[in-house]
Amino acid sequence: VTLPLAPGQYNLVVRLPGYEAYAGKVQVKDNIQTQLNLELNARIAWAQVDTTPKGAEIFVDGTTTGQTTPARVQMPAGLHTLLVSLAGYQPVKRTVQASEGGTVNIQTALKPK
Repeated sequence: VTLPLAPGQYNLVVRLPGYEAYAGKVQVKDNIQTQLNLELNARIAWAQVDTTPKGAEIFVDGTTTGQTTPARVQMPAGLHTLLVSLAGYQPVKRTVQASEGGTVNIQTALKPK
């Protein structure tokens, strides 16, 4: 992001869902571009996902995790939609609220199609 600002000192807050906010001061000088490189820390949560039968592919918010059940899946803290899918069975979708540092347990029996 490039922001045109008058010279001076500014309070800066950068927020991104699933990450800790960055707060700090920035000094802007006349006719000099001030550049900041920030690394935001993810607020991480976990989901322990188990299915019967095992081997179902796990998706978080529509994106595959590359993992199959049973598995412990890392995700940003917050509200998410988890989906498990296995050939020959009906997919199962769950909405979960994952707290920072916590683990949400999901156990489900898959039904044949």
